[in-house]
Amino acid sequence: MRQPEEQMMIILPSQHHVTSLIIRHYHETSGHIRAQQVVSSTREKYWIINGPSTVKKTIGKCFVCRRYRGNLGHQKMASLLSEQTTPDKPPFTNVGVDFFGPLNVKAGRSVLKRYGCIFTCLSSRAVHLEVAHSLTTDSFISAFQRFISRRGTPEKVFSDNGTNVVGGQRELQKCMREWNQLKMESHMLQREIEWHFNPPYASHMGGAWERLIRSTRFHLKAIAQEQLHTDEQLHTFMTEVEKILNDRPITPVSDDPRDPPALTPSMLLLMKTNTSIPQGVFRKQDVYAQRWWKQVQYLANVFWKRWLHEYLPTLQARQKWQRQTTNLRSGDVVLIAEENVPRGQWALGRVVSVLEVRDGLVRSYRLRAGLNWNLDVL
Repeated sequence: MRQPEEQMMIILPSQHHVTSLIIRHYHETSGHIRAQQVVSSTREKYWIINGPSTVKKTIGKCFVCRRYRGNLGHQKMASLLSEQTTPDKPPFTNVGVDFFGPLNVKAGRSVLKRYGCIFTCLSSRAVHLEVAHSLTTDSFISAFQRFISRRGTPEKVFSDNGTNVVGGQRELQKCMREWNQLKMESHMLQREIEWHFNPPYASHMGGAWERLIRSTRFHLKAIAQEQLHTDEQLHTFMTEVEKILNDRPITPVSDDPRDPPALTPSMLLLMKTNTSIPQGVFRKQDVYAQRWWKQVQYLANVFWKRWLHEYLPTLQARQKWQRQTTNLRSGDVVLIAEENVPRGQWALGRVVSVLEVRDGLVRSYRLRAGLNWNLDVL
């Protein structure tokens, strides 16, 4: 009896347009199956050179699969700012600022809204809280002026791109120009404030103060117990929360009684009055000397030495976003992820412009949404 002849397989090159068309045919007609199943289906008739890698490369260009199976884009976590890793500077030299609220207070029979303004030192992680009566530019300037009066003028300020904060910078710059015109340098030493704004919708870039806002809300709720209070009581609660946050440890608490206590921002804030004294060589014996300013300077040196060895190494580890990915470029087509919206209804968008930072990686970009394109054509 004659044996049936074996079916001959057609050998296809890996880099050919016909090969791509055949792979797309098997992939799309079978309900956008995955790479391994496409390789198995094509080998019933075709033998594609370097089949698995060729199939993965072709399927990776499928817009339908990328829309429903693609991962959210991310870039390698950025390195810390130099303002966060530079010791031996007075507290609140480099500051992050943001608003939170609203906080309801009672005034007679009325209920009014107040807002919290948080200032955090980027190096020592100290916190200063102010109460703002509104989100207007004037209210922000008033809160900022109270902060300067108590903590000193900062060199750099980092904030979100809020309209009230942006307006506050314009007013502050205008006031500084007027002060210079009035020749007030003989009465006070002026330093220009360098203001940095995060890109819009990039609250993750302000994690240094966003996390502290969460802690502030928690302690404020625990103290106020969700009851209506007066303005005076709200100011008192704010100072209590400020004290709690500045007493928090920023280094691990040791179980060994022989180890020194954990570092807290309050350790440095209590010595702020003498931070303007010139640096010098100080010894441990200065603690017992009659010159009290040397005692304070020695304690400040101890704080920064421990800060370098105990606190700074804990900031270097990247908990996520550890790998560098391909940068987005102007003209790229992307999906705009939205919360509480099904993935199939995410809008298409095009990258209008990108912003490269100091390490050459793109983490911020502007998008144009609302593109009603046909995916089959693409």
